[in-house]
Amino acid sequence: MDGMKKVLSYKLRVASFKTKHVVYGMVLMLVLSMAAYTEELPLKVRKPVFAGSFYPAERNILDKTIDSYLKEAESKSERLPSHVFGIIAPHAGYEYSGRVASFAYYQVKGKEYRTVILMGSTHHVAFRGISICPSGLWETPLGRIEIDQEVAKTLIDHCKAVKVFPLAFEREHSLEVQLPFLQKALKTFRIVPLVMGSMEENDYKTLSDALFKLLQQNPKNILIVASSDMSHFHSYSKANQMDNLALKDIEALNLEKLESDLLKGECELCGAQAVTTLMMTAQKLNAGVKILQHANSGDVTKDTSSVVGYGAIAFYYAKDAHSLNKKEQKNLAHHCPQRTGRVYRKGKHSQT
Repeated sequence: MDGMKKVLSYKLRVASFKTKHVVYGMVLMLVLSMAAYTEELPLKVRKPVFAGSFYPAERNILDKTIDSYLKEAESKSERLPSHVFGIIAPHAGYEYSGRVASFAYYQVKGKEYRTVILMGSTHHVAFRGISICPSGLWETPLGRIEIDQEVAKTLIDHCKAVKVFPLAFEREHSLEVQLPFLQKALKTFRIVPLVMGSMEENDYKTLSDALFKLLQQNPKNILIVASSDMSHFHSYSKANQMDNLALKDIEALNLEKLESDLLKGECELCGAQAVTTLMMTAQKLNAGVKILQHANSGDVTKDTSSVVGYGAIAFYYAKDAHSLNKKEQKNLAHHCPQRTGRVYRKGKHSQT
């Protein structure tokens, strides 16, 4: 009997020993996996691809270049009295479009946005839907910017077209060139990069719905940047004619007219998906639109035979006209929502 008790006692001790070590092993594996995950995160950095081509690679030169652009915009324009929640800015090489882009970024300079949602159309990789970069960091000569994982997850959850497709970001310049301007204009912020491929009408609807809800919940904490150039490789006078038509459609938030003009070739936008999405979001907010600046590459190169157009545009919360002073009433405009459409235009050039 005593022998049996000793055997049972021994077996219980062995079982207890095994259980403890299994638990310890599981805890150790969990700790190690968490440590490995933590160590992995800093490695997920998108390095700058276009520094040295589209914009200066040397930090000091880049810093001074953008400062000079922003000072010029400040001297030639006034800040809108209402809060800006979205901008359209060009994405060509800085020598061509940097001055125009600065007019958009001057409007948001010094404001405390927590998250910037970047939208641009693919220029090199054909794909269906919307590619998102859901985590990690993006680097420029001015430093690194963290991805807002929470907002990225919200967009993935609420828009089925939003997927993770890393290849879309590898050689895409339309988002990267916006980052140094953001780093100079804003304080601490995170980004959510979106590259758009071919999109269906419902893709625009679900994405703009998600953006609308985010702005409703965080009216002054989120900035949407739509990256787009305008007409491509027409004469100076033809480019101005086409761009003025597009600017008029955008300012009126008339998506139906803009789609018609784009499909007929009467105007061009290489970032049409991003512009369309921002306009749809603005419609839901009954927002106002302000054309800030327009120019083309011919203004820089003096070659007027074949140019690329650039525009800077701000989208702002429109106030009740009765609560505004005379100056604000003059500056602000109210627009009626129009229907949406699907548009797209590609371009490949350092001026685009």
